[in-house]
Amino acid sequence: MNLSYFNIRDIPEIKSLPKHGMADIWSADICLDREIIMNHLHYLNADELSRYRRFLKEEDRLRFAGGRIFTKLIAAAYLGIKAEEISIISEKNTKPVIMGKTGLEYNISHSGDMILLAFSSSAEVGVDIEKNDPNIDAALLSTVLHPKEKEAVLRCGTDEFFRIWTGKEAYVKAVGKGFSISPESFFVQENGTVSSTEEYKVLRIDRYNGYFAAFCYHTKEEKI
Repeated sequence: MNLSYFNIRDIPEIKSLPKHGMADIWSADICLDREIIMNHLHYLNADELSRYRRFLKEEDRLRFAGGRIFTKLIAAAYLGIKAEEISIISEKNTKPVIMGKTGLEYNISHSGDMILLAFSSSAEVGVDIEKNDPNIDAALLSTVLHPKEKEAVLRCGTDEFFRIWTGKEAYVKAVGKGFSISPESFFVQENGTVSSTEEYKVLRIDRYNGYFAAFCYHTKEEKI
């Protein structure tokens, strides 16, 4: 699987779906791109707008609204339709889905000021981004990891925890089950393959300063 990287301001460049065997990774910054979010709040449906208004902190409102608005803008560009025509199903602990037979798979993650989205027309995908926090207790958090990963975190520290965790979360999001899959039950091997299955592979994304990120995709031949 080859990855292409875009910023939310690159939307006008999109003319068609991602090519077979490709995934597009999109990034946005809720501070730098705040104006885009505020200018497109009319793309939120009644339920989304109600949820947006319930957030007490502006950064939480921007993360939620930005996620929905950017998903709709990008998907509309791929499909050659209006953003108002895009509907997203997103229930608690389930993978968000763009409604209709679009041929478009996607996933989204946000942390700090960053929103990360992954789109593909040929594979199930999952993506995760986490803001680096050097003050976390990596030893404590490592207790929820697979024994092999726990050993690595205790040896290497906080950065290793974030590398491991983003890979694990990208996988459970690609599968669509979240952490109903126990994080202790699997680990990501050196080649990116998930220990509990050969059907998913994790790729590290090391391009966003101050953040760790990972992408996961389905590796079955008919999917890529």
